[in-house]
Order: sequence, then structure tokens, then C-alpha cells
Amino acid sequence: MNKIKTLALAVAALSAAGSQAIEFNAGPVVGQINTSISYGVGFRTEDPDLKQVHPANANTALGTNLPISSTQGGSTYNYDDGTLNYKKNDMVTNVLKGNVDLELVWGDAGAFFRGSAFYDSVIMDEDPNFKPYNDQTKDAAGQGYDLLDAFVWYNAYLGDTPASLRLGRQVVSWGESTFILGGINSINPVNASAIRKPGVEVKEVLLPVNMAYGSFGLTDNVTLEAFYQLEWEKTRPDACGTFFSTSDFISDGCGPVFLGGTQDELVIAENSLTSSQLITTRITPDDEPSDDGQFGLALRWYSEALGDTEFGLYHMNIHSRLPLISGEASGGANGATPKYQVVYPEDIKLTGLSFSRGTESGWSIGGEVSLKQDVPFQWNSFELLQGGLRNPASLLTQQIIAPLVDSGMSEADAIASLSGQAFDGFDRFDVWQAQMTFIKFFDQVLGASRLSFVSEIGATYIPDLPSLSEARYGRSGAYGIGTIPDDTVSTGDLCTAPTLADGTTTNTTKNLNTDYCTNDGFVDELSYGIRARASLDYPNAFLGVNFKPQLSIGLDEGTAPEPG
Repeated sequence: MNKIKTLALAVAALSAAGSQAIEFNAGPVVGQINTSISYGVGFRTEDPDLKQVHPANANTALGTNLPISSTQGGSTYNYDDGTLNYKKNDMVTNVLKGNVDLELVWGDAGAFFRGSAFYDSVIMDEDPNFKPYNDQTKDAAGQGYDLLDAFVWYNAYLGDTPASLRLGRQVVSWGESTFILGGINSINPVNASAIRKPGVEVKEVLLPVNMAYGSFGLTDNVTLEAFYQLEWEKTRPDACGTFFSTSDFISDGCGPVFLGGTQDELVIAENSLTSSQLITTRITPDDEPSDDGQFGLALRWYSEALGDTEFGLYHMNIHSRLPLISGEASGGANGATPKYQVVYPEDIKLTGLSFSRGTESGWSIGGEVSLKQDVPFQWNSFELLQGGLRNPASLLTQQIIAPLVDSGMSEADAIASLSGQAFDGFDRFDVWQAQMTFIKFFDQVLGASRLSFVSEIGATYIPDLPSLSEARYGRSGAYGIGTIPDDTVSTGDLCTAPTLADGTTTNTTKNLNTDYCTNDGFVDELSYGIRARASLDYPNAFLGVNFKPQLSIGLDEGTAPEPG
């Protein structure tokens, strides 16, 4: 859960949807086709926040006149394309999308297929305000089609208890989470791009993966489930330059990372001399994990005596679906600038417990507790950058050279030995997470056929997280680096204005906006929050179109790590 100081509506979105079902028979096969089509638009309702964009970029894109080092502007080039590409009242999405489901049933066996397609005219037909969309952004967020689910299934009885098998591209959902990520429901990767589109449905959020799945009744009240994934699939982050994107260099085709400068990034990228000095290039290909080694077991127990409650016990091993950044230190051949690589660490273990039940008043209540082991935490991006530059004041640099210094090497020699060497940009920790979900439906409200209400509370705890004086994880790079201790030639906080050995104060800082020279926003030992959503259903509102307005809120305290 990311820290939210104020709650603001950034996008106003409207959507409308229609659906149709067709049943047919072909000999012994019974088939059904379900088609749904939706259209939605979204607008930016606030001005871009200048404190999150690089002053030179803002001066070009918005016509401002910010000094490069100023508390009025942001701290980096590398997180502002999505902010600068849209001004107040600009349309940020204008999307037509459709889903088609095909189910075929033949006795106790069958097959299921789901495909989707979309077209967003904002991405495909409009010019953004600042930085043009690249081809990968257009493919990911502008137009595309996907074969999502594609699996065969078979149901049978083993003695007196049921069994079910599925093989192919599918989604397996465990646990009780609805909104909060990072818990038990971690089997399938997330399609972040789909979540942002108006009118999104739950079935569009999780990406199907090739796997074998089985469910076996052990008794009338106890069921065993298992899966084994046949491929690894990554989460699809927001494409760079789109409204909700928070990084300009992670997604496919994005980058490079700009180290600094006084001109806007478009000018720097075009100048071969300055770009060789001020740009960090991406190492390709990405370091992706094996397709093997992802599996899980679940044991479910239904108890009528305990209020018709179902309990679940889970264990799984998965590989990270979220991208992390590792690097190659500066130096090496020709004194090159640092390089970065997108990596996906392997073998994250999860163990969890859950419960779910209904109440006489119509509420559905569920909860879960999970322990994730060996979760990779991304070092703060500016700490990572300073480590790549071999800055002795960087906490990451100190962590990397600690074994060398302990072996008797001087700090200067240890830092020199890092020249051109690869290093990890993450550390691993165990993470506890607990959450509860409340769901209720109210009929005939405000002229709507139904009001749906879903809320969720959750908390995350990291027992072995080091203090901020030892390591700093998370916090958007838009805020620059936090406080930096003394180094070998300067004293004071290097984030603001370091004092040199001769007593003079330098006129440059490590953070362009010194208001961000704090330790706020890094991953906390404890974080918690709430999510809630209410939606009204107006079927056949006009011309056979269904209308479904929604209101969502979120309140948080503390900063949690990204869910793996």
C-alpha cells in the first residue's frame, strides 16, 4: 500500500457495456458463445503536478519557467512522461473493447476459450503533449488482441468424491483478496494496462498462464487442489508515456535512464555527445526466470458446525512477475556510464490461511493471512543509480563493498574494483500480510437494479527490514534521493549542499528539489490501508446498453513493498 496523504480524483471515467449469449448444439457437443462489448472514456481533471516532473521537461511541455534546481520542480527525468503527456481536461483514454467466450461441453469433458480485443484512439490517433508513444506502447495500450483462456477440462468421480482436471491457459484464484495485491492470490500475473481502462471486468485483470490444475475431493468436506505452471509469464506494467505510467524505462521498448542535465530529455537524447555522458543504457535481453519450478497445493475444509465456514491452507513456489532493476557499475571499457538490466528473481515461497462465510444479513466475509519468503525488494532507484556510479556515500555502494573491506581491502580499492562489475539491485525479505474483505449487494437503489459494495482492509509487516541508515527500498524516483551521509571529501547532508574539506559549500546537490531530502516514502516495517468500491447497475439504460457508474476510494498509512 503506497502512502496517500490526500485523496484526489485524478481521472473522470464513464463507460457503457452490452453483452449477448448464443447457445448451440453440434451432435453430442453443447456450446455457448458469450460476447461483451464496452466503450469508455477517461479525462485528466487536474493540472500536472510540477513537483513530480523535471523542470527542463516541464518548461518544454507546459511552457513553465522553472529553474533546474528548485523546490517548484521534480528531481529526475525518468518518471514524468505519463504526467507531461496530458494536460488538464485532456482525454487520457477513449477505448472500445470486446471479449468473446466460447465454451464447449461434451458429457463430462469440455473446453473453454476466451479472446479479447481493444482499440484506444487516444494512443493510436492522437499526439501526446510531450513525448511520442513508441511502437511497444501502441501495441500494449493502443490496440491489440489476446487469446486469454484456452484450456480443456474433465470432471469425474473417484469413488464417491468429485475430481476435476484442467490443462491449458487458465486462471486459478486462491485466497480471499479482491483489491489488495501481494497475498495468496499470486498464481497469475496481473495486466496493469487492463486495470486502467474504463469498464474493466475482473476476468480481464489476471493473465491466464499455461498450467495443469486438479481438484480432488478427499471427503465430503475436504478438498485438495494443486497446480503446476508450464510457463512463466510476467506482469504487464503500464506502457511508458501512458497516463498511469510511473516509470519511463521499465516497460518493453522504454528507456534510457537519464543521469542528469539542464536541457529536456528529448534534446539530450538527440545530442550524441551529451547522451554518451548523461544516459544509462539498458542491457538486453531481460534476465527472465525458468519456465519450471512454479507449483502450489491447497487444502480446503468446509465446516457446517462453525457457521458454514470454508477454511483454506495454501503453499506455493513462484517466480517474480514484477520487473526489478539490477546494474553494471560505471567504469569498465572507456569509462562507460552505468548500465541497467530488468530482472525477475526466482523462487518466492508463499504459505497462507484463509476463511470465508456468509451472514444472515446477506454479507459475504472473507479473510486471509500469508507469509511470503524470499521476496525481492527493489533498492530505491536513486540509491541504485549512486551505487552504479560507485558513490562512496551510497548505502548500496557500502553494502556491496562491505565484504571486500572486511577482508582487508581499503575502501578506495574496493570501490575501484567495482568498475564495470554487475551487481544486484534488490535484497530479499520475508513478508507477512493480513486482510479482510466485505461484500454485499443491495437491490433497487437510486433507480438502479443493484448496488454492489466491496471493501477490503489489509496490513503488511516486514519483521527483518533494516533501518533507513542501513538500506532504503522503494519510493518513487520522482522524489529523488533521500538524505545522504558524509563521504570521504564532504560533510553534512550531500542531498542538499555538501561542505567541502576547505569549508566551502558546493552549489550543486544530489536532489534537484531539496524538499525531498527526507526519508519519507521508503518501504516501512508496517503499513496498512483500506479499499472500497461501490457500483450501480442500470441494465438497458439506453438503446440496449448497460450503464455502470462506479466510485472507488483508498486510504493508506505507511508504504508497502511492491507485490511480487
